[in-house]
Amino acid sequence: MFFGAILLDLVYFNYLSAQVNTPALKALFTVGSDLLLYFGILVIIAASGALALSWSLKIARNLVFASFLLLIFEFIAPIIFNLFIRDPQNIWFGPWLRIILSGSASFLAFTGAYTFFHQK
Repeated sequence: MFFGAILLDLVYFNYLSAQVNTPALKALFTVGSDLLLYFGILVIIAASGALALSWSLKIARNLVFASFLLLIFEFIAPIIFNLFIRDPQNIWFGPWLRIILSGSASFLAFTGAYTFFHQK
């Protein structure tokens, strides 16, 4: 679900808000983007719970933990790469970094959940 939220955020905020010229509508797009950020915080809390539940199975724990680390890095990456992402020549880098990180985290989380339920 978080991967879908990232894709929605990229389309919703980055591309559609660029088409809007009025300040009131831009503020509305910003509120929508903030709601997706709160959803991301809920996903981190749920990932913490999934990590605690899968702790008994080593393979599932490692997959969920790797997913959790990628999820945390996805939140930290814009801070780390802020100057590089804002460079006009590297504008493609930011969205693709978010897609790759959240897609990999989603894949690892799904694989970890499948392993957990398959072995239980």
